[in-house]
Amino acid sequence: MERKIITYTDFKEIGKNNEYFLWNFLQKDQEKNNFPIHSIFKQEEGLDNHLNEILDNLKMSYYESYVEDNIDFLVTSGVNYKIWQAPLKDSYPDPKYLFKPVILLFKGYSLKSSTYKHCYCTEGILDMIGQENPELLSGFI
Repeated sequence: MERKIITYTDFKEIGKNNEYFLWNFLQKDQEKNNFPIHSIFKQEEGLDNHLNEILDNLKMSYYESYVEDNIDFLVTSGVNYKIWQAPLKDSYPDPKYLFKPVILLFKGYSLKSSTYKHCYCTEGILDMIGQENPELLSGFI
């Protein structure tokens, strides 16, 4: 299964070539934030990435992009109002953390679910996949 960093311009090709796939839209430098999920391409020593536990057993392609580089695509996909994370009152957060990360599950060109409907965590990803098609989880022990 393919694991790759992409942009929205790759969507037509990916949708054509994959029955199902996961697309993770990340915050920049997300591995420095407090999420247990971050880029699989930025592995830091001593930092666990819960996503690896899933992808090692999942027979599905996985792609990554940054939210801020794909705002238009996300807006037209139907998750538009959920990607913006307003700063806490009286705080001045680093701008790279103003967007919420999200993992989208696609079947071909059709958005089937997102971690906004579940949670941006291991269990949320597995729930999202299992509710769409439990057979996709057949590789799990």
